[in-house]
Amino acid sequence: MTVSGAGTGVQVNGSILEAARSRVGLSRREAAERATEEVGRYMDGAVLTAQDIAAIERGDRLASVAEAEALAGICFVRYLDLFGAELPSRPWRDFRRPAGASSTLSYAAYQRIDLFDRLYEVTHRVTSLLSRDEQIALPSVRGSSPETADLGALADETRSALGVGTVEQASWDGEADALSGWVRAIEDLGVSVFRIPMPVDELRGLSRWDPGGPPAVALNTADSPASQMFTLHHELGHLILRVDSGTLCDPHVRAPRNEERAANALAAEVLVPSAELLGALPPESGVWPRSFRDWPVGIRKDLRDRFCVSAAVIGIRLQELGVVADSGYKPYWHTAMGRPRGGGSSVYKRYRRYLGDHASRLISHALLDERISIAEIARTLRLKASDVELIAG
Repeated sequence: MTVSGAGTGVQVNGSILEAARSRVGLSRREAAERATEEVGRYMDGAVLTAQDIAAIERGDRLASVAEAEALAGICFVRYLDLFGAELPSRPWRDFRRPAGASSTLSYAAYQRIDLFDRLYEVTHRVTSLLSRDEQIALPSVRGSSPETADLGALADETRSALGVGTVEQASWDGEADALSGWVRAIEDLGVSVFRIPMPVDELRGLSRWDPGGPPAVALNTADSPASQMFTLHHELGHLILRVDSGTLCDPHVRAPRNEERAANALAAEVLVPSAELLGALPPESGVWPRSFRDWPVGIRKDLRDRFCVSAAVIGIRLQELGVVADSGYKPYWHTAMGRPRGGGSSVYKRYRRYLGDHASRLISHALLDERISIAEIARTLRLKASDVELIAG
């Protein structure tokens, strides 16, 4: 049946709804289908049509509360935003995208960004309730801009804060183990690291640090461990290089290229410090082939194992330092490795993986201290209370 909306209902701001729908690339038919699916979870037989969406946007039709909530949800805005005078801007954040990716994101990408924002909102809330701001221990550019910051010194300070040296890097068992090691070290500084499957040809990672809130990074679990490792440090670089106003690049306004270059350079220097790499080269390396791929296999393996990164990373670093003319590899952070995965497990297990250890511990502490209710977390994450109990447990 078609819900007429002619009786009791709410009058949303139609222009706000239309703008929000257009921003995420939904046609009226697509919005009607998705909203019907959402409303159908609570009301059997309820159906919205494209004509209903048009009527609501024109102001000719009231929406039920359930319909308005569903429309807000599929457009990734808050329920109250539909009654405001203008569409609120999106939270400022940094996106890491593959080279040549379109500036227009798919709806699937927006869904994952919305998940990131909901995870961030919960983490922000519990961090504030637990008064954990003082535990954030990231290095700072101290008022410098990305153009003037001493990236070498900042990388040394970052590695020192993380407590990771080449001895520990060499002890890691492969790139997946190295990624876990870096994540643990970064979370120990007070940064939440979310692990979310995303369309790998659109998004490699995200970061967000609202004024008064905690810093957070999201990694794309559909990507290779090597790519995730670089993305992790790239986004950490954005958090460290951000100016006092916290103006990270908006999804619709790409960051200045110098900021991207600075984040890349800082990430590369933290992962593979120039001095350490140059000091590890054999004396005879100066007469070896100018393509790193043609160097002796044993030397390539030794350098790779010393920093627990791929041979491609070492080759690219040597090319950046002018040691070789050609790395012999395509930049690994520009190579898509797969599609989003993560289905086939229970909801609470998926969200436990999404949140990571740091954010999950914060939620558990806040619930144990009775600073926040299970219902409040469940509402933000759109989960059942029983799932939140399992996540916190």
